[in-house]
Amino acid sequence: MSAGAVLSQFSNLLNYMESFGPKLSSNIRPNRDQLDEIQKLRDRLKPALATIESHVEHLLKKATPTVKDRNLANQIRSFQVADQFDPALFRKNLVLIFRGPDESALDADKVRIRKAKSRTRCEKLCAESPHLILRWAMSLQPSAWVHPTVMADSTFDFLIRDLKAIFDQIPSRVAESLHCLKNEEPLKPCEQFQEFVKFIDQSISVEEQENKARYKRKRTEESLPTEGKLYATESDNKQMIEQRSKEIDYKMSSMPSGKLPHLIKRLSWAIESSEQWKWERRVFAERLGGSDAETTDCLNFFVPKDRSQDISITLVVGRRAGFDLIYEAEVEIIRV
Repeated sequence: MSAGAVLSQFSNLLNYMESFGPKLSSNIRPNRDQLDEIQKLRDRLKPALATIESHVEHLLKKATPTVKDRNLANQIRSFQVADQFDPALFRKNLVLIFRGPDESALDADKVRIRKAKSRTRCEKLCAESPHLILRWAMSLQPSAWVHPTVMADSTFDFLIRDLKAIFDQIPSRVAESLHCLKNEEPLKPCEQFQEFVKFIDQSISVEEQENKARYKRKRTEESLPTEGKLYATESDNKQMIEQRSKEIDYKMSSMPSGKLPHLIKRLSWAIESSEQWKWERRVFAERLGGSDAETTDCLNFFVPKDRSQDISITLVVGRRAGFDLIYEAEVEIIRV
């Protein structure tokens, strides 16, 4: 029986039990024989529930990442582009991720099934952030991850979850390789890969502008007397964040409606990666000695006086996380 079928039965069982409970306390009037039978069934219920709980716990333990899984995640995370980057490996992985395994009419049934599973993995990776895709393509041999017989589904899913928070500054060597692949077969006609490279280019451009602005700001601050330096206090830091957030460089809109559910799932993670969120937690810890702030200004709600108008909600998310959301949402990008 498949995992989906078992999950469906488990869900139906719980739904039935939840709806059945009130019936036992309704105005039914069982006779003595029926009460005896109910007693026997209750005695069977306890061990049955304990058995189910035991099996569920065992199943969940199987999904817990192993030491080998964690070591592999650390290996990917600690990959050094300067020393370990292999253009040939990089190309193989990107071709596989964006095009999937090659298929043939001569493939046996077992081969077709295996390739279908491999294609599913490639599609999962394509849906992830560009930074995760790049790190994955640079650090793993295709044979180590594409086949479920080599890398278990639990390991694959764990790595995807564990590496979601990776945000790297993209080295020029990697960017150059991407441009070569962009203009060569077999990725040249792949629209998804072309959009991927386009997003990477935009991300690099923004990083370069930020670095220049940061350098210029640092030189300006160094030239000022100590008492004249900006943002000396925590309140000034918050003001700086708010002021910079108003300097709009790009506008994005026209998101495909089908992308909304996935975007909503990612918002909490994106908000928690923002400087605003980190600043709030740091100030809370310093002033009140707590480990976590109870409120946040990362979300703001604007209710218009006109009741026929919609309510607006604005969010603050981390910059790199925001770029990943933009890429995943497939919005139209307009330079302001």
